[in-house]
Amino acid sequence: MAGLRWSRECEVVVCEPGTEFAFLTHVRSLPSTLWHYLLAPGDAGGTQVIEQYTVSPASASPRWAEALQGIPAARRRTRAATRAGMIQTLQRIKTAAEAGLTPPAMTPPSSSLETKKDSPEVPSH
Repeated sequence: MAGLRWSRECEVVVCEPGTEFAFLTHVRSLPSTLWHYLLAPGDAGGTQVIEQYTVSPASASPRWAEALQGIPAARRRTRAATRAGMIQTLQRIKTAAEAGLTPPAMTPPSSSLETKKDSPEVPSH
């Protein structure tokens, strides 16, 4: 999957500073993947960050992506690429946090987004 690029519309569904952040990606206005970050006190005063993702059963993933999942070697490459991307994301979060960077102020999610978080299409962890 190296070299492939795509974009997604994203919707923040949980924003609890210091504890939890989650966003839902959309493809053609349909839910695709829920990305979820949990934060907890770590060793030596640090922060443990757990990154999880859940692909929606209603996902609008392209047919080629679904076809690749049926090929064991492609499935292994996809999982390896996803894991590498997750490691890269967590490293970038660590670098930004250690540099003292702070995110811009955010507006809390509206009640409609909070309801969407608990919808059966995209289970939260």
